[in-house]
Amino acid sequence: MYRQILVHPEDRGFQRIFWRRKVTELLRELLLNTVTYGLACSPFLAIRSLIQLANDEKARYPQGAVALLEDRYVEDVQTGTDTIPGAIALQTELRELCMAGGFPLRKWSSNYEEALEGIPREHRLFQEPHSWQHESQTTLGLLWYPSEDSFAFAIHSRTITQYTKRHVLAETARLFDPLGWLAPVIIRAKILIQSAWLQQLDWDTPLPSADAHRWELLFKELPLLEGLRVNRWLGTSTENQHLELHGFADASERGYAAVVYLRVSSDNFQAVHILAAKSKVAPVKQVTLARLELCAAASLSNLAKHYRNTLSLSTAPVFLWSNSKTTLQWIREHSSRWKTFVANRVAHIQTQIPDAQWRHVPGRDNPADCASRGIAPSKLLHHPLWWTGPAWLQEDPSHWPNEDSELPADQMPEQRVVVQAAIEKIEVEPDMLL
Repeated sequence: MYRQILVHPEDRGFQRIFWRRKVTELLRELLLNTVTYGLACSPFLAIRSLIQLANDEKARYPQGAVALLEDRYVEDVQTGTDTIPGAIALQTELRELCMAGGFPLRKWSSNYEEALEGIPREHRLFQEPHSWQHESQTTLGLLWYPSEDSFAFAIHSRTITQYTKRHVLAETARLFDPLGWLAPVIIRAKILIQSAWLQQLDWDTPLPSADAHRWELLFKELPLLEGLRVNRWLGTSTENQHLELHGFADASERGYAAVVYLRVSSDNFQAVHILAAKSKVAPVKQVTLARLELCAAASLSNLAKHYRNTLSLSTAPVFLWSNSKTTLQWIREHSSRWKTFVANRVAHIQTQIPDAQWRHVPGRDNPADCASRGIAPSKLLHHPLWWTGPAWLQEDPSHWPNEDSELPADQMPEQRVVVQAAIEKIEVEPDMLL
């Protein structure tokens, strides 16, 4: 890609190099005419050129320009439409748009073979003819199976004879999970890593027997995660549908988590799909459970705002759920009522998504509980609460929990103590001296 972009003649002097083919030849001074590798500015120049190309050609290729601007990660374009004819038309626009700038597109792939019929085999991702049902490709670190249109994980298991802090950290880092779908499993590994640090273990010191046993049970089940399949399509289309964003927050003594779902409903259809999750271990410094629940709510507000913007759901209702009545009452009141720790986070939550509806969810129906406490890989494979949220989300809103009792004001923790004082100033005229 870099070599397809010409550098302005006035700037080519900054790309001056010495060159010779053989040691016996004299050194020659060359100017590199195109964007070259190894310069700090090269990635910016490449991406900026694509943006400029899309803006220049958007009148001729409107769909292609939108895809290039909004559905691109670095130089990879991941886009689509609701129909095969629409996909072919978009494909044509993208090819012609990029060729206008001298960027021939390669590595084409689709979840429908019909959409690739006009693409030469040498321009496809899979050039050798083989069973399409078994094709998979790496998409931003995840495996994508086009025939199933689903994501999966590649787990590379290794034989380990001794469990150490180094081993636990290395294996945890190998679980590449950008969207947090494996958060219920990874939080267990994070807790073990924190425990090893608190015990001040060296990198290659064997874990204590209790920690080693917990890690062994987790580590041996990790290969089971290769059987996970997460549908790519969220069930959305251009038809008349009602979309809602639902998020859940929870905390335990060892960690806190947030998870976000998209609820798609039409006349006789409701479906709920997991979008992303985020988990963190609890801080080493002792923090009350109520404060951890508030931290989980703050994490949820960040996650929900990000996906509301990413999926262009600015008009979609947002429902955020927590099983902590204390946290919900903190959020519903003005931040000035609370002490600094709570006030700062409440103010942040209230400004992230001002129109969000915060509601109470029973603890047994809170999917974020899976990621705050952790579950085994074997249980995560078939865990409907985690993958599709509580069962009542797929029902009419009249079946949703509606418990909204508030705690008495005198029982609310973290209230700011306000001391008021009044001063009266009395001026007395001195007696006139005779």
